[in-house]
Amino acid sequence: MGIRKLGYVGLNVTDVGAWTELLGRTLGIGVTRVSSAAGEVVLAELDEFKYRVALYSSTVDAPREVGWIVDSPRELDRLTGRLTEAGFTVAEATPDERELRGATRLRWFTDPVGYRVELAVGQAKAGTGVARPSGTTGLGHLVLASPKLAELRELYESVLEFELTDYRAPGLFFFRCNAAHHSIALANAETPSIHHLEFEHGSIDDVGRAYDRAKADGAPISISLGRHMNDKAISFYLRNPSGFHLEIGCGGIEVGPDWIPHDFGVSDGATTTPKPTRSPRRNRDQLRPAPERLPRHGHRRGERNRRRRRDPARGTRRARGGVRHRRSRRGAYGRADRRRAAGHRPQRNRRAGRPASTVCAPARTNPPTSVPNTDSWGSRRSSRWKVRPAASPATACARATFARRWSRTSWPTKPQCTG
Repeated sequence: MGIRKLGYVGLNVTDVGAWTELLGRTLGIGVTRVSSAAGEVVLAELDEFKYRVALYSSTVDAPREVGWIVDSPRELDRLTGRLTEAGFTVAEATPDERELRGATRLRWFTDPVGYRVELAVGQAKAGTGVARPSGTTGLGHLVLASPKLAELRELYESVLEFELTDYRAPGLFFFRCNAAHHSIALANAETPSIHHLEFEHGSIDDVGRAYDRAKADGAPISISLGRHMNDKAISFYLRNPSGFHLEIGCGGIEVGPDWIPHDFGVSDGATTTPKPTRSPRRNRDQLRPAPERLPRHGHRRGERNRRRRRDPARGTRRARGGVRHRRSRRGAYGRADRRRAAGHRPQRNRRAGRPASTVCAPARTNPPTSVPNTDSWGSRRSSRWKVRPAASPATACARATFARRWSRTSWPTKPQCTG
């Protein structure tokens, strides 16, 4: 490819002082003033070369020139022939213009929008001893917005031999002339302008420091720190005095000759969120097997009946091992027993079906005013009053014995029956 990289950009600005303050004080970029045939020019030094951005005092804010570095004079002649065949008029630059750019050979033509496009061979180095606290490593890319998108695409892709990297249909296209993801991007717009210009930095630390300085100085940050979808660069945007954006970024990917252009807004699976078809909980359950859901009784279907089989001899259910299934003591002695112990007397014996006056009950004197919660061993189960109306004297004696063993209250050894 004949064109190697984006060399420099010249801008006509109405407020040179504000630009100098933004570049020098806020972003920490080296700024020098030189005299030329066009008057005093402010040069911004981003890397080891003489300059990358030139500011010309003017009555309007508009792009002045876009310079591309060509590999050799032979490639410059070849590109000049292609431009002439395409209908563009190519002219030689003046010696003053070559000296200001630091180029050995320089030619220029006008693109379909009306901007001056320069092709330069060679690029002079900057002087030694220049402090660059910003950490910039060069000029990254340029994004042009124009209503003549088709004509610009024909120029850069067919004539100047740029390669298409990515696009977002129908009005945004990214082109490259080297291993970087893109050196220029073309966007569809109603009025021609520069959308943004990127200053490339060496690391995310340099970008973070530039972001902190911009916030501290009150610079108008239009887009905060973030990562691009297509080239994966980390950057932020701030608005310059001319009205367009400056991008401060780093970490863009490099592509090779086997790269396939694609619509990064649709086909980039790494950055595109898939359209959900179900709720997030269902999508989460698809990634791992769902736990086995058991019925309310805690057994699998049919397992409870298999474990508790009927005893043919007694006609009752029994558990495995021959042990009869009995009610738990917690269910046998519950709230009703505590109410009886507190003095509540039921009207009828629900078990026997006869009046409570005919039920044998232990005689007791001075019933306790409160029911203890725990016994001396701290057992909650043994603290309940286990005495309740009995159906027979033998049953009443057994229950009284049980209560005497597990309660603090002393009961008579033999209950007195009333009937």
